[in-house]
Amino acid sequence: MNFEIFFVQGKDSRFVLDQNLGEVTLGNKSTNWLYLQTQRLSDLGVKLTYSGDQPFLLRLILGIDADYGTKYPSKMPMYLADSCAVKPTDVHHVTKQRTDVEIEFRDDIPKQSLVHFDHITAVTIDATHACIRITERDLQKWANKILAEKRENLKNWALATLEKNLTSREVKLPNFKFNLEKGSCGRVSLSGSEAQLVLAESDEFGEPYVSSLFAGVWLKSEKILYDKNVDCLLVLQQLHPSLFVRGYISMSDAAELWRENL
Repeated sequence: MNFEIFFVQGKDSRFVLDQNLGEVTLGNKSTNWLYLQTQRLSDLGVKLTYSGDQPFLLRLILGIDADYGTKYPSKMPMYLADSCAVKPTDVHHVTKQRTDVEIEFRDDIPKQSLVHFDHITAVTIDATHACIRITERDLQKWANKILAEKRENLKNWALATLEKNLTSREVKLPNFKFNLEKGSCGRVSLSGSEAQLVLAESDEFGEPYVSSLFAGVWLKSEKILYDKNVDCLLVLQQLHPSLFVRGYISMSDAAELWRENL
């Protein structure tokens, strides 16, 4: 069997995709080369999956930009039916877990889609790409948490300690530095290998010894008190009861738990 390969010239905007692949107008896919090819493969029994970053997939499947996608209540218009009003913060009313929420997945192929697929679950975010972006944004959030919640005389010290720990992991050479703008941390940018270094276990570095990522950043007195009325703490206590022995979880344990789970 022969397969055709195509190259998209220009940025991955929906306009450029339409110009390269053939525009889909009012659901008429007869002029779209890629849709016809993927439909033919599907008819032959080939299991097709599509992966990429969120902005690209939104353009490919729905013909919309990522900014427009945020206008949907779910923030996930690609996967959920248009009638689904599930919000990112919704949790199950009993278990308080997000994974127990009943979600109405899209069961149609959007009229604007440039590719054919049997079900929307054939379209998936690139996990490697997503993990890098999550690490970047969460590091930024950790830095801003330090700036917002630490006592004034401890902010610079704690942030410098986190930068020192990141430097010892060679996340950025010669030194890791947060981009501070008007008292807050700006965007963090990482490559794939740098994100791996952020999340790695200390013993993976061999010699010389590298401390844990948040070593020295949080004091023993800094803690989060358990509150059963706070959904995330309720779930966290159920999953890791040993970390809440005295009715609280230390900031050091919470930070390390983030790194381990990511």
